[in-house]
Amino acid sequence: MKWCDIPSAAPLKELIQQQLELILPSVHGYSLVTLGELSAAFNYQAAVVANVLQVNCEQGGDVCALPHQLPLASDDIDSIFIPLLIEQSEYPHQLLREAVRSLRPGGKLILVTFNPLSLWGLYKLILNRSGNKPWCYPFYRLGRLTDWISLLGLEVIVEHGLFAKLPGSEFHSLAKHIGSSGYSKFGALNFLVAEKKVRTMTAIRPNWEKNKVLSSGRVIETTHRNINKYKKI
Repeated sequence: MKWCDIPSAAPLKELIQQQLELILPSVHGYSLVTLGELSAAFNYQAAVVANVLQVNCEQGGDVCALPHQLPLASDDIDSIFIPLLIEQSEYPHQLLREAVRSLRPGGKLILVTFNPLSLWGLYKLILNRSGNKPWCYPFYRLGRLTDWISLLGLEVIVEHGLFAKLPGSEFHSLAKHIGSSGYSKFGALNFLVAEKKVRTMTAIRPNWEKNKVLSSGRVIETTHRNINKYKKI
């Protein structure tokens, strides 16, 4: 799927870019990875990272790979951005699992998906069998996405709905900034940010009082010596 296949592509890209500029300054480290062809339309200069790596299953990205089989080391990436790719994947669970595997503890997953509980969801019900994009793809409920994310060990820290307008609509020139017209739980898009939980280890002190050496009584003989006795018998 390309941006030209999506109605109202220009305002959608603008809203996503504005959200990224709010989130990316909190992304620090060495690498930001973006997945899918649609991710090439955005600016990532606000991220405080040394490298931005675009992974695409077709030519044009920095790395050519399937999104559900990422050639990335585990616990290594500072942030992963996945815009409108979950719907296109035949293996959405594996895609998310691979992204989470690659994230370092404390790393951020930025996810953009279509919202079925919106005017766009109604259009999908009507045009589902037309074969046209994006209506032929599955739209996942926000609750279902957050359940998947939570089961993978991430905590949702940002959750927005964007663009509560009909497909093909445009923003008014006076409403280009994010405001009440941009945010809506019934918006065409769900914008999620989740953070990989840091697993900590708690040291357990030994309770020496419960492990005192017996000072009296019969000492149990070693297994080796007992075995020799049985052999003689």
